[in-house]
Amino acid sequence: MHSRALSNTIKAILCYCFSTVGIYTSAHAQNQPYDETPILETTQFELLSTEKGALTLTVKALKMCQYKNGNTVLKGNIEIIIIERTTDQDQAEGPTSIQANKLSYDKMKKSFILEGNILITNPQKKIKITTEQLSYSMEEELIFTDSPIKIVHKKDILQGIGLRATKDLKKYTIGGPNGMLDIAQ
Repeated sequence: MHSRALSNTIKAILCYCFSTVGIYTSAHAQNQPYDETPILETTQFELLSTEKGALTLTVKALKMCQYKNGNTVLKGNIEIIIIERTTDQDQAEGPTSIQANKLSYDKMKKSFILEGNILITNPQKKIKITTEQLSYSMEEELIFTDSPIKIVHKKDILQGIGLRATKDLKKYTIGGPNGMLDIAQ
């Protein structure tokens, strides 16, 4: 299975989404929970990121809240579009799209959590991943979920409960796997 779509998706979220928003705040408020009043709140949130003058990422959400401790939450119709570039010719490879209901960044744990109706697609690579919750630990460089997950690549379908994967998805484990895979690929 072609695993660059999810790997680059997580990498792009880490590199662009919240560093651009400015999550780095003072260390004295590390124990403040998410339910505190945000220090920054906006509706119709949209973030655009470019590299060498070319659009590489768009992030949209109905609402964005940033907290004193550096935690950030995006809520409502989250749409992340990642435009990957080839290293040889710096041309676009086709966008990877991520949709979810909520995205949370926990600064203290250095982790991201996507929640609710998660759909990751890349039509050019013919890959589609669906689940209800997906996390990424920056320290462990690990993608994981305990939720049911479905990965469709071309005509191959792999389903299971739970996923543990390296950030490049070259090594992964799916609990209770079932589905149809063409091993010759």
